[in-house]
Amino acid sequence: MPTLTQYSSAYFKDTTYTTPEKVVSLLRLTDEDGLRKQLSSTTDPTYEEVEMYINWAEEYIDKMTNHAWKERRITDRLYSIPVPFSGIYPRHVRLPLLYRAIRKVEHIYVFNGTGEVDWAASKVEGRANDWYVDKIHGMLFLKWAYPWYVGDNALRLTFTYGEAAVPKDIEEACTKLAATKILENDFSRVVLPDGVEQNPSRSMLINNWKADAELILRRRMSYQVIGIL
Repeated sequence: MPTLTQYSSAYFKDTTYTTPEKVVSLLRLTDEDGLRKQLSSTTDPTYEEVEMYINWAEEYIDKMTNHAWKERRITDRLYSIPVPFSGIYPRHVRLPLLYRAIRKVEHIYVFNGTGEVDWAASKVEGRANDWYVDKIHGMLFLKWAYPWYVGDNALRLTFTYGEAAVPKDIEEACTKLAATKILENDFSRVVLPDGVEQNPSRSMLINNWKADAELILRRRMSYQVIGIL
């Protein structure tokens, strides 16, 4: 199996929530002359290694919050249309997409009993038309979709979502999570001794930064209430 440094830079995704420079600044990494360390492909850690840890932190943040502050794409996700509890079918389908900040709905495949029809291509979007999306809250509305098909996997959707800007607390959480990965893997050669009046130990920094990040993520968790028809 290749080592981390054997991967090409194309393996790593562009970072969005923070930068390698901000991670280096948080860790106070310096070179032999005492100047702030400039990362490259030959430093320890390498620029690519720090990018990888930022990528990991971004994936972790999005998973824990069920949200994103960059474009994410959901492809061919199946959604179910519930059978009305009352037994009376409403005129419209109101479907929670389970994600907020919807950017664009690319495909809405509706099963009609014999095949799928892409409403995004064949129907007219708009509140007064066939379908529309509440992009802020992540709610899809299909007009006159009943009684084509209800039940499990009635719809297949492809769409993008994610906020356009990264807030400072998400940047802080991502920076600290990436930094803890560097400390855990012992790439840093900074000595962090224990002691009452000395710098905090490596383990203490890891625990503190993880706790800071988890507190931010708990505040940023996204919830969506699923109603009963």
